Amino acid sequence: MYKVDLIENETILKSKELNDYEKAIERVNELMGDLVGDRKIIVYSKKGVKWIKFGEWKLQD
Repeated sequence: MYKVDLIENETILKSKELNDYEKAIERVNELMGDLVGDRKIIVYSKKGVKWIKFGEWKLQD
């Protein structure tokens, strides 16, 4: 299980849970156009009952 969040200033703008890795990467690609300013995309993987950060995308300065 994966979770993909679009975050700006520590506020979650969009969040979606997905069952497999391929769907999570598709969601990251969908959100790439929303990366402006301080926004970032964070992907989490569920380990037991805990979400573990799996990856992060943001614009380079």
